[in-house]
Amino acid sequence: TQGLRMQINQLQNTNEGLQHELKAVQGSAKVDEKERRFVQQLEAQICALQDDKLRLRVDNDEQQSLLDELERVHDADTARIAALEGQLQSHDAKLASLYKEIAGLESALEQATGLVRQKEAQLEQLHRV
Repeated sequence: TQGLRMQINQLQNTNEGLQHELKAVQGSAKVDEKERRFVQQLEAQICALQDDKLRLRVDNDEQQSLLDELERVHDADTARIAALEGQLQSHDAKLASLYKEIAGLESALEQATGLVRQKEAQLEQLHRV
């Protein structure tokens, strides 16, 4: 009976050891499951970030295209403005020339009007005489 008791004690010790190992393995499995879920969450976040990065790259490309188009339009507008300014200066010069010509014509008209008045006055004097 003593041999049986020793065997029973050994079996109980072995059983307790196995239970401890089972708990350790179960704990490790729980840790592994938590790690696996954590890794899955990280992978999902990485995928989401990669999608965001791709979307931002596409948005950036579209914005760069719009910016390039705006620069082309701006350059064309700047060239058009420079051409219009040149035309305006030319028109201003022509206008100044026309004003000068008008001033000359007004002066000539005043002289002619003065001569006409003189002639009318002379004619009137001749009629009185």
